[in-house]
Amino acid sequence: MDNTKNNNVKKPLPLLLTTQQAAEAWGVSPVTIRRWVKQNKIKPYGGMKAWRFEIDDFRGALERL
Repeated sequence: MDNTKNNNVKKPLPLLLTTQQAAEAWGVSPVTIRRWVKQNKIKPYGGMKAWRFEIDDFRGALERL
């Protein structure tokens, strides 16, 4: 009898950065991050006051910019 339980692999939660953290990671100002959002170059998660950015989205956006 096989004693293994459910072998479903859970997808890891995305690493979300604040606007300030994203700016520091890219070496740009938070104003630049907000401008890129308005220009649809990067996609934020959350509302207007609490944007978060998935680290993988940032890596993809870096390649596009």
